[in-house]
Parts: sequence; structure tokens; C-alpha cells
Amino acid sequence: MTVPSWSLVDRVAVVTGAAGFLGREHCDALAELGASVVMVDVDPTTLAAAADDLRARRGTIVVARAVDITSRDAVQSLVGEIVDSLGRIDVLVNNAQLQLSTSWVEFEDLPVDDWRRILDVNLTGAFLCSQAVGRVMRAARRGSIINFGSIYGMIGPDFRVYDGTPFTTAAVYSASKAGIYGLTRYLATYYGPHNVRANAVTPGGIYNGHTDPFLAAYNERVPMRRMGEPGEIRGVMQFLASDASTYVTGQNIPVDGGRTAW
Repeated sequence: MTVPSWSLVDRVAVVTGAAGFLGREHCDALAELGASVVMVDVDPTTLAAAADDLRARRGTIVVARAVDITSRDAVQSLVGEIVDSLGRIDVLVNNAQLQLSTSWVEFEDLPVDDWRRILDVNLTGAFLCSQAVGRVMRAARRGSIINFGSIYGMIGPDFRVYDGTPFTTAAVYSASKAGIYGLTRYLATYYGPHNVRANAVTPGGIYNGHTDPFLAAYNERVPMRRMGEPGEIRGVMQFLASDASTYVTGQNIPVDGGRTAW
């Protein structure tokens, strides 16, 4: 009987949106298991600071690259550089996302430019990265693609949680995240014969300084009665990235305290 290995020593992982709130956590989870991590984001200053921090704490190889993932040429150039310098890509984490609407906008008034821009980052960016990295993984006959969805790609928003707050979520965010699940299933069936896996992770609400009114309303709608913590996604990330999940593909794993069970 083969014992599944959780080790990522000698593996190379690429994470988009790596300098963000959850992106830094994903990178740390991979580095904790020994992976060399390529951190990809658009803001070079924030990215450099995040990479320095990870390198100092984990002592693994950390590469930071400021790249616009909505540019096919830029993504393909990045992937070529990674293969030339590190020799392989074993894990791709499509984590980058954009939300432009931080204040209430009626659905009927959502600007089409916002719609296109968010789809471009959240869905087209994942497509372009999967396309370029998938080619490398297919040739190597190994790899794990991990796409990040959202509970709002699975269920409709309950707008009551935003009562008393200046925030909301836009229709395009839900649409972009729903598209992630279709892309994930496509990648799983397309790359399955080549031993390349594709799965999605769906975080529920993760605490990040939310207001008390929002917390009270949100927690009431979660079976576990609380928001998640960033570190609670770590185990699922490590499972899907490692050989512990070699026969798992095409799946979506919600990490949401039971929110989508209702």
C-alpha cells in the first residue's frame, strides 16, 4: 500500500494574487511543506515585501514576479522564465481576484466596464494561467491546479448581511466565481488523461476586520456561527497541492463553516 505524501520538497508552486490577504496565507502553506514558491501579483512593492517575509520565515526558495495575468504574452513569458530557472511547475494556485464595488451599486447601474474588468482578472486570468502552466504540466505528466471560487459562485448573496454597512457584492463577482467551477471541471476532464488534476476551493467569509453589524448578521447564517480564519484554508490547500490527493480531481471543496449546506 502506497502511503500518501504531503511533502512538497523539490516541488515548484505558482500562486497568483500572492501578496493579498489570502494569497500570503496560501504561499505560506505551500512553503511550510517545502515547496519553492513563485509569488505573482501586480503591485511590485507589496509583492516584494510579502516575498521577503515568506523567505525569512520559511527559508525556502521564493521568487516574486509582478505580472498582469490578464495579458497572455506576460503570462506565457512568466511561465517560460519559471521553467528555465526552476525546471518545473508542479502546482498552480489561481487565487487572484478583483472586486471593484466596495459601496452599494444597484444591479441595474453596474457599469459594463466594471463587469469586463472583473471578469478579465477573476476568470480570464485563471484561464490564461491554466493554459500556459497546463502545457508544462501536460508535458511532464504531473501537476495540480487549484482554483479559488467563492460561496457567491455557489449561492446567491443574502443582501441582509450588508444592512447597516456601506458594502455589498456585485453581480459580476458571483458570475466570475461561478465560471471558475466550470473551468475547473473542464480542466479536470481535459487534463485527466495526462495525470494533471484540477480542483476548486471555496472559502466562506474569512474574517478581515469586518464591522460588528456585518459579523452579527453573517454569523447568524453560518451553522458554525462564526467567520473563518485565514489559516483554516491551509489544510485543504496542502492536501490538493500534494500527493495526498492524487485521485482527487474535478471537485469543489467549500471551506465555509457549513454556509452552503443551508
